Amino acid sequence: LQSSNVTCENNVFESTENEINIQVRHDFSNDFCGKEVNKTNSKCGDNVYYMKEEISGYLYLYGEGNTYDYGWVNKQPFYNDNIIKQIKIEEGINGLGIYLFVQMNELETISLPKSLITIGTACFENWKKLEDVIIPSGVLSFGSHPFAYSTSLKEIKVDKNKAFRGKSN
Repeated sequence: LQSSNVTCENNVFESTENEINIQVRHDFSNDFCGKEVNKTNSKCGDNVYYMKEEISGYLYLYGEGNTYDYGWVNKQPFYNDNIIKQIKIEEGINGLGIYLFVQMNELETISLPKSLITIGTACFENWKKLEDVIIPSGVLSFGSHPFAYSTSLKEIKVDKNKAFRGKSN
């Protein structure tokens, strides 16, 4: 099926082609859009992998442990991305690395797992469209300026009883 209008919400892909609506509910834990997951070609951590669906703009991170830390100009896999609109990070991911999601120009939603413990420096820097983020209660620390220059961000929701540790500039 080729379509100019494909959306993905809560793992439901919907495609409209010639006034025919098709909805497919998909579990991304074993495969991605009908393709077997190749865990060797898409690493962003020692045991963390990603799949990017270009048509829907969906990015899915899965595995266990922490993602890699990146330098400002050090080949982040998602830097200055103009395709990704949604990010889903699976349970089992414990840390998001330095500069991991820098300059996500089209990102509108992100789902962070309850297993998340740390968020690296400038991890979510310079987002253009995302308006709110929910930080899971298991997060214990942030690196410095995790949301720097994310001018569209209006609200960061956190557990009201949580005290965060982090560096300030």
